[in-house]
Amino acid sequence: MAIAVDFRDLHYAILTEAPDGKFTYATPKKIGDAVSGKASPKNESVTFYAEGGPLATASAFGGVEIELETADISLSTYAELLGKTLIKGQVIDNVNDVAPYVALLYRLPKDNGKNRFYCYYKTKFEIPEDEHKTAEDKPTFQSAKIKCKAIQRSDGNWRHRLDEEETGYDQTVALNWFKTVPTPPTSTEPAPPSGN
Repeated sequence: MAIAVDFRDLHYAILTEAPDGKFTYATPKKIGDAVSGKASPKNESVTFYAEGGPLATASAFGGVEIELETADISLSTYAELLGKTLIKGQVIDNVNDVAPYVALLYRLPKDNGKNRFYCYYKTKFEIPEDEHKTAEDKPTFQSAKIKCKAIQRSDGNWRHRLDEEETGYDQTVALNWFKTVPTPPTSTEPAPPSGN
């Protein structure tokens, strides 16, 4: 099995969710040149005890905390991700600004030339921290970091992945991953027999 060796093509697409439960996405746009990313799913678990021991356990999806680092985030991208207003190259942050929900997409190239693609269907970005450093004898590059949280849509779907190493993978979906937000496949393949 091949191993991921890179992190590329970090994109977002504005989500519009209608009252009837239908979803539409704008054309994906690049956030910036990807440097690193971390996604931490949260599961809230509880255990019910009876007769001196655990009798049952249940868990609920609590969203995904995502941290991203890019070479830079333009003011226009910042404004769109966080619901800000951009006028003549200037952004004003207002307490009444509301960040939109967006899909988050990227891919992980592997050491065999194949890719694994990711899409988080519904995320909301947070205002990033500002961290700067003065120039010293040795130049230091200053990247941009931003966080978002992914949650499920009203249909329950929260993440979509595609791997080019999987048998029968849909090449058309892979080729269009960053052109349109992928929709869940309409059919499933049976799981391989255990032990294979």
